[in-house]
Order: sequence, then C-alpha cells, then structure tokens
Amino acid sequence: MKAINAKKRLLDVGIITKNEAENLERCLQCLRPLQEALNCKIIVADTGSTDNSIEVAEQYADEVFSIEWTNNFAEARNKVLDRSDAQWFLTVDTDEFLQDPKELIHFFKSGLYKKYKSAFIIQSNAMYYDDLINHERIEDQEVPRLFYAAGGNRYSGAVHECVEIESPVVRLLDTKLLHYGYYYTHSDEDQKRKANRNARNSAIMEKLLEETPDDLRLLSLAMDSGVDKKKCCDLADTMVEVLNTKEGAWDEPFASPGLMRVMKMYINGERYEDCIKQSDIFIQHFPKSILLCDVWYMRFLAESALKKDYETLKKDFFQYIHYKNFTIKDKYNSLEWVFTGAVEFTNASVMRLAVRLCEKLCGEVTEESTEQQKQELQNDLDAILSEVKLENISVDTLKNWIALALLVNEKYLDASKIWKMCFAYRADSTYEDVFDTIWIHMFYYRPLYVIKSVTKLKLEQSWKADCCMLIANDATDENKLKFYQMVDSVSEWNGEKDVCMLYAISLRHNWPLPLNAFALRPPLMSNAIESATIRTVNKLDDIDFIYTYMTEGKFKNTIYENRWAIFVLRTLFQSKRLDELKQDGRMLKLCTLYKELTNEYWKRMISVDNLTEEELLVAPAEFVSDYYFVQAMEAVESKDWVEAMKRMKAALEQGAILKNIVVALSDYVEEQVENQQEEQVQVADEMYQLAEQMKAQIKNLVAWGETEQAKKALQQLITFCPNDEEAKSLLWVLGAE
Repeated sequence: MKAINAKKRLLDVGIITKNEAENLERCLQCLRPLQEALNCKIIVADTGSTDNSIEVAEQYADEVFSIEWTNNFAEARNKVLDRSDAQWFLTVDTDEFLQDPKELIHFFKSGLYKKYKSAFIIQSNAMYYDDLINHERIEDQEVPRLFYAAGGNRYSGAVHECVEIESPVVRLLDTKLLHYGYYYTHSDEDQKRKANRNARNSAIMEKLLEETPDDLRLLSLAMDSGVDKKKCCDLADTMVEVLNTKEGAWDEPFASPGLMRVMKMYINGERYEDCIKQSDIFIQHFPKSILLCDVWYMRFLAESALKKDYETLKKDFFQYIHYKNFTIKDKYNSLEWVFTGAVEFTNASVMRLAVRLCEKLCGEVTEESTEQQKQELQNDLDAILSEVKLENISVDTLKNWIALALLVNEKYLDASKIWKMCFAYRADSTYEDVFDTIWIHMFYYRPLYVIKSVTKLKLEQSWKADCCMLIANDATDENKLKFYQMVDSVSEWNGEKDVCMLYAISLRHNWPLPLNAFALRPPLMSNAIESATIRTVNKLDDIDFIYTYMTEGKFKNTIYENRWAIFVLRTLFQSKRLDELKQDGRMLKLCTLYKELTNEYWKRMISVDNLTEEELLVAPAEFVSDYYFVQAMEAVESKDWVEAMKRMKAALEQGAILKNIVVALSDYVEEQVENQQEEQVQVADEMYQLAEQMKAQIKNLVAWGETEQAKKALQQLITFCPNDEEAKSLLWVLGAE
C-alpha cells in the first residue's frame, strides 16, 4: 500500500536493511497504520542484500533504493534522511516491530508535535533467558528515534549512531518497538550472529578510536561491544585515564555514563577492588546522578564477591534502595537519561541483592547469638523483605527464595514472610517447580527445621506436595496407608522425576512398593531407580533400612520387580555405604541375592544355558558383566578362589557397572586365601612338632631293641611327613623298605 504524498508531510519513516526479508516484511506491515493515518512516506535503503529484501520492500514502501555499505551507520541513515522532505523523521530497524501506533498518530493529528523538537519512544528488547518458561523477557529502554528533521538535524557516529537531542523533548512511552536484535539463543547460528555483530561494531569503533582516542562516547560504546573481558577492562582503564587527564572531561555528558560502564567492566572482569575504587570516585564527582542506583548495585556485587562483612553489605543494600527510589522518581529531571539510563532499579535487581544479603544475614546467627541479637537480625530481615515483591520471576528465582526460607528456618528466625510471598506467587507453570527445591532438601537432608517448615505449610493437593509431606513425616502406619493410596491412584506415570520421588519414599521409610509401581518401561524405571537410590542410600542415617528392605523383600514375582531390585543393589554397591556392609559381613549375603536376581532376570530376558563364546561376545555388556559375576559367586561359594578371581577379572573388563562390588568381593577372596594360607602354615608347624616328638620316641625304641615297633612308627611318620629326610634315613638304617 503506497502513501498519498502531501505537499509537506508531517512524518517520514526511514529504514536501512540487508538480507532480512522475513523481518522486513513484518516490520513494514506494522508500519501500515501510520501510512494510512498520516500519509507518511516509508523510505527503505538496501545495503547489499542477496535475498529478496528489495522485492519485499517494494511491496510496502514508498521509496526503495540501494546504497554502498561503508561500515558507517550514520552515513547510511543520512542517505535515507536526504530522501525525506517531511517535518519529522522516525528511524526504525528491520528487526523492530511497531506495537501500537495510536499514541504516535495522536501526537501528530492533535498538533502536539508543534510544541517539541525531539521525542523518545520505547525500544522493547526481547532477551533470551534459559530459566524462563518461554525463554523470553522484555526489557524496555527509551530511545531518541523521533525528531524534527526540517531543522537540518543529522546523524553522527559510525556505530550506535544518534542525532543531537534538541529541546523541548517529549516522551511517548506508549509507542513501543518490539526489538529482536539482541535475542540470542545458545544455538550455533545465534552465537555466530552475536559474535559477528560484536566483531563488526568493535572493529568500527577501534578504527574511530585511533582517530579520537579520548572520545568518551566512543570509549563507552566500545566497552559495550567488547569481544572479551580483557579487552573491555583495557578500554575501561583507558576511560579512567582519559577522565583523569583530559581537560574538562568530568563535565562532558558521557563522563558519568562512561564511568558507570567502567564499573560494569571491572565487575565482569572480576576486578572487584577497582570497581569499589571507581564507585568512590563516581560518588565524589556525581553526587546527584540518576545512575547512583547502578553504582551502589555494582558496589554491593563487588563487596559481596570479596566476602565483606554483613554490616558493609547491609549499608550497600540500603544505599542502593535509596538511590533506586530516587532514580524512579527523578530520573527525567536530569539530562543523563538522554545518554544512558539506569537499569538496576527494577524489582528483579532488588531481589537479586536481597536474597544475597539475607543469606549473609543468616550467617550472622550462631549458637552464641543472644536473643537480643537474633531479634535485631530478624528486624533487619523484615526490613530487607519489605523492599521485595515476588512477581514476574523465573522458576529458578522462585527456587532460590524457597531455599532461603529453609535457610532462615534453620537459623530459627521467622521465614513466614518469605513463605507467604513464594506461595502467593501462583503462576501455574512455576508452582509445582517450587516443590523441587523443597524436595531436594527433604531428599538429601531431612533436618528438623525443614520438616517443621514443610509441615506448617498449607500446601495445595498435588503429587509433589504429597511426596514432600510423606518424606517429611514419620513412617507411621497412617502415612504408609496414604503412600499406598497415592500409588494406587496413579493411572499414568508422569515421567522419571515423579517415579524417582515414589521410589525414594519407599526406600526412605522401608515401605515395600505395591505391584503397580513396577508397571513401567525398564529404561524409564532404570533411570528413576538410579536417581532415587544414589541419593537416598547415600543420605540414609541407618544402613539397616536398605539392608532389611533388600533381604526381606520379595522381588521375583514379575520381571519389573526383579529389575527394580537389581538396580537398587547395583546402586547400593556403588554407594559410600558399601564399607559398612563389608565390615559386618552382610556384603556377601547381598552378593548372593544379586546372583539369584540376575540369574532370574536374564533367564526371563534371554537364554543363558549353554552359552557359547561367540554368543557371549555379542551379548550386552550389562549381561556379560552379570554373567561373570554369577560365575564368580559360584566359585566363591565352592571356595575355588583361583576361579573366583578369574571370573571377577572378566566381569571388570566389561566396564564400571559392577566395579565397586567386584573390587570389594576381590578383597574378600584375598582375605579368605590369606586365612587359608595361615591355617596351612599353622598345620605345618603342628606337624613338625609332632614329627620331632615321634622321632625322639622312635630313637628310644631302637635303643631299647624294639626294632619292629620303631619301623612301624617310622612308616606312619613318613605317611604324614613324606619329605622328612631324617625319618627316611633312619628307616633305611633299620633295613626297612
């Protein structure tokens, strides 16, 4: 649709593009309401597209032309501006999409535009975040995109180009451009796109800085586009040097934004002491700056990283809160926001610092703390929490606050405000995820303060909530019944995580699982068993639980029960508790149980009778490992130690499936062999002493003339001691054969 050109239009819209046909079409479609309402002219300059961008532009724009790209954005913008003869000019990027044109249309149709020379609108940047449900967060910033062009205003700056802001200025905060230029996922394509963009901008600014190395604006922008931390910190050092050596530098518009960026670079580069030093300088030079909230935010991060004491961090936090409120209230009374805006005044920023400070506060509570000291810390906690709102937060952020509530309870402080905030925030996509954090604390630790916290909560009915309550409470008959009812009510398993919870409760409380708990596909079951048992077995206070569970349970009714028991034993064999089983002799009984279970399982799965070497070579490593372990156990039971060691060596060659238990069993066999050798040595010693006594008696018989009796005694002695040469010689002297 083409606009109808007026003699002197109110508005033209300018776009430069290259190889973004898909974005360009959407961008131009979003601008159509302006064309229709204001008869504005849309001008598109193509900088060398090889796709169909020009064809797309010609469908919607009023004027389309090509220009040579010279690595200079201002030059390209000005070539578009030269084609305009409207009073006002709006710049839009190809990857920006106008959301609602009403305010902009009203600005011109009402005649309001006559009162101003410049206008700020909102650029809504879509940012990629891993931990958000749709991976997208919108971060708004005000940008000077709309200006009175009839006065001859021009763009400057080869990169991050801008026009001079002329007063008076109006803020059109309902006019928003949704922008995807900074939306980078972890995909190779997006990361390459990001790297190329930064490299392009950095190269342009490096060239410009060679010409004007003390340009504070260029230094600021170069820091934002730096390709690595070291380079950014080097640029920050240059900025500090320029501020301290260039005459009048502290009075330039980009002095305070530049120094604020210096602090950010030092934080990213882990130069925390330098960041703190520059924060002192910033406060000295710019005591009324709207950027002070960012300065105190970064100072808190730096001193937190340096593990400064609680009182220092508390001071930083409340200074940050003071200037955050100042920024929100008065930021538009200062010209600083024209050059850069404070960004750390949002609720998300407050929450990030608050949770860290609360964690530090908990560290102040010790066994020696008096009731008065605890009350003072409780007052601090309440004051910190009064600055926080849990809203529009990610799942991970919510989990962090749940973990904090548990930590506060551990210190016997009142965490009710935190619990109330967490459960008042009821996004359906995050509510059950809250229980993941609670579950981890129950699963791994189950300390008293966690149990008290969870049992006091009025949890809504859900699978995870029920699991948390069951793991928190004692193994009573009533709870056991609830457990079985919960298992029986499940018609379809929801995946590995839920099944893992079920198995963990069974192991924790020594409750046998009902039959339908095994009606799962073996791969899913295997993963869940491994997860549940590794965590639960290692954290059980009493190894008797798991030993009794395995030795008294019946796991041969179905192949699924059989498989469950095999995996529990395997995980037990891999756990830190194996040494306890070795010490009191229970390991061998569990090894025998494993032999019986694997025999039963593999007979159901594949034929294991009369297996040939060729068949064994192509069998799964898991089976071959079990196969040799069974043979090793049979050899142990028959006390054929040499064969047992051979088979255990063969089992180890199949991988790490049974490594720990095979090594433990090898130690047992070596111990048995050593005991046997000691017994043999002891018997040999006893026989030697007996032979010496018999030889003394035989010599007496010879002296007494009892030759025949002496011969019989010698023959009996040689039968017991065939290698006794002295006895053989004596028998030969007496003439016996």
